[in-house]
Amino acid sequence: MSLLSRVLITNSPPSGGDTDERKSVSGESLSSSSSAASSAGDLLDTLRHDACAALLQPSPKSRPPRGERTLLPCEVCGKAFDRPSLLKRHMRTHTGEKPHVCMVCSKGFSTSSSLNTHRRIHSGEKPHQCQVCGKRFTASSNLYYHRMTHIKEKPHKCGLCSKSFPTPGDLKSHMYVHNGSWPFKCHICNRGFSKHTNLKNHLFLHTGRKLSIQFQSECKFI
Repeated sequence: MSLLSRVLITNSPPSGGDTDERKSVSGESLSSSSSAASSAGDLLDTLRHDACAALLQPSPKSRPPRGERTLLPCEVCGKAFDRPSLLKRHMRTHTGEKPHVCMVCSKGFSTSSSLNTHRRIHSGEKPHQCQVCGKRFTASSNLYYHRMTHIKEKPHKCGLCSKSFPTPGDLKSHMYVHNGSWPFKCHICNRGFSKHTNLKNHLFLHTGRKLSIQFQSECKFI
């Protein structure tokens, strides 16, 4: 047998039975692969759908927008709040409850934040600094009102008189002078105040306790 014949015989394809068997195995493998790929694709689509649904589903802990929240009114003064915790804290202004007590001087406060600010009086800490003059304060509210001394512009003008104010809050407090609807009134002399702390200091005048010259000069009762 020639060399060429040997090469042809060696490289010749297997018999027909083997070929059919291999074709069958190859077909089954291809079918299994296609089925697996299809299943994997379906699974991927399902996972994507579930992930999108989870993102679109609102969290049970998330609150609705402020305008859509149910307001909880105070039974004493009618002021409304959108959270029970805020209403609970507000009620302490009526009940006088002060559960947060300073361990140094035993002074009580209605909120923990007020107590934390008060503690700085004992520690001497003044974390809030004015960027204009460098003066420091224990409370951010004190710094806020101090900044007003540096502001010359007063864009918020009263529509009933010629006075103007640097902030909307100052203008709102001023409007009580015109409309007479003071949120806090003295039950002895009927004088009105825009802030509870001002009324509290004013009441000391009727009890004979020493107050600042500012409140002594403002009170018409004296």
